[in-house]
Amino acid sequence: MPHLPGDWDFTKTELLEEETQIHQDTEYGGGAPPEAVRIYHRAPRVSEGICIEFVGGKRVPVGESVRIGRNFFNEVVVFGDTFISRRHAEIGTRDGKLYVIDLGSRNGTYLNGRPLPKREEAPLKPGDTILFGSTAEATVIAVEQET
Repeated sequence: MPHLPGDWDFTKTELLEEETQIHQDTEYGGGAPPEAVRIYHRAPRVSEGICIEFVGGKRVPVGESVRIGRNFFNEVVVFGDTFISRRHAEIGTRDGKLYVIDLGSRNGTYLNGRPLPKREEAPLKPGDTILFGSTAEATVIAVEQET
């Protein structure tokens, strides 16, 4: 496990580690081998609402916004994929609508297989697939409250 900065409070946040089993997709180019990619996040457990679900089953609640990248200032930190920028993308809600925005990443963000323009919000809906860099793929899902 890489060294984590001191502001990560393991008693108050959930830090999940997952070795994603993602197969390289030549449509998007090279990247890290699947066994080298790890995704961490510091967010509450998912009970209901809109989430992004990474390949392998890790769910991250969206809330107002979730930033994705290599830097520890993000809510979702991706290690091992050099195609991920320090501040890669953001997913959030504004005026009750879900969006994704590429924060000027070098290698782009893809929505349903199409590249997103830099620094422009794109609408999201459950079922949409987002690719960050070359290996961090997530699907937008709606989680209903368990009864």
